[in-house]
Amino acid sequence: MLFLDNLNNRCFKSDLLASAITERPAGVRLLGKSQTVLLNASATVVMTGNGLTISEDSVRRFIEAEFDAGMENPEEREFPFDIRAEVARRRPELLAALLTIWKWGRITPEIARGRTLGSFETWGRWVRDPLLALGCQDPVLRIGEAKKHDSRRVAIGELFSKWWENHEDRPVALNDLNEAVKSVADPQGRGRQYLVSRIGNLVGTRLAGHVLTRQDPAGHWGVATYALKSVGEGPTHRGHRSPNGDAQDPMTPMTPMPSSSADRKDKGWNEEI
Repeated sequence: MLFLDNLNNRCFKSDLLASAITERPAGVRLLGKSQTVLLNASATVVMTGNGLTISEDSVRRFIEAEFDAGMENPEEREFPFDIRAEVARRRPELLAALLTIWKWGRITPEIARGRTLGSFETWGRWVRDPLLALGCQDPVLRIGEAKKHDSRRVAIGELFSKWWENHEDRPVALNDLNEAVKSVADPQGRGRQYLVSRIGNLVGTRLAGHVLTRQDPAGHWGVATYALKSVGEGPTHRGHRSPNGDAQDPMTPMTPMPSSSADRKDKGWNEEI
């Protein structure tokens, strides 16, 4: 487990961590050297903090859990028992319950499927779906809420809205962008170079029912033009880009566990269930 504590008042984003969570293997630069090594990472990543939000493509890789003590100084609370001691004392019982639920989900093909989450299909079938069948809430539904609070998505959505308001789907060169659009894309007035980079990095991004496209210059002296196209919210496919411009390639599946037919030979588990 990788535990990152006290990330207070931060909007967390990390392309490297996002890659390590979903890619098998993930290429990581060796600290202090210009050398890339391949890691078959399989750690559970946990982050805590007050005012912590997740941004960009990391949003779909994390499940947000909120705790509200209902008081200004939560460290002053008193508890009737020690949760750590309780878990340690009941460890065999709790592990048996967890493995029973997991095994039941593996040998019961008729369990209803929850909402699809790309790159985590195996986790959905083995972990999430059995819990849904037992009456738990679907944690994947929290991802939609997290996206609504992603400041970068909000900024892109505002830019696309202002772009559509002024240009609709007409091709336009960067120099001809409406000043209102430029001010949203470059609120600090950092200049043309920043605007070129900012708009260029958003090409292929799908958000709020639109996708930004780029047309190459016509002839040697021409200039590139950009157009915002209206698209549906249907399923995307391999190669479509996320709001941070990355292609969303699914994670290579892990080595499968024994099949359900083999599982049923284990009479002990069936009897226990």
